[in-house]
Amino acid sequence: MNLPIYIDNKIYVDYLINILGAPEANIVNTYPEQPSFFIYKDNGLHFVTNSPQKKLIHIDFLKGQMGWRLKRTDHETLLKKALGKKKDSLTILDGTAGFLSDTLIFLALGHKVICVCK
Repeated sequence: MNLPIYIDNKIYVDYLINILGAPEANIVNTYPEQPSFFIYKDNGLHFVTNSPQKKLIHIDFLKGQMGWRLKRTDHETLLKKALGKKKDSLTILDGTAGFLSDTLIFLALGHKVICVCK
């Protein structure tokens, strides 16, 4: 599923493409009619839920517990044990992507990750 990223300010389009590293990202400038999508605003990325109220969920992986874990990836012993002692970059299938916390750690350790979440 490739959810659209709604941006109402054209200034952020090139910035977001640069961050994503993918010019084929589904960036739109008209408010999506889909029940769930992303919005990029001045204060970061938000997820719009599939609800009648269209609640915004602010996404910030660089603060709180996840930010702490990302700054200390060398201490992620359980995940590193699961990967083994390979020095080469791996391609990892994260079959329980959820909130992407393990995925972000794998990426921070230099691996390529394919996420699946149902």
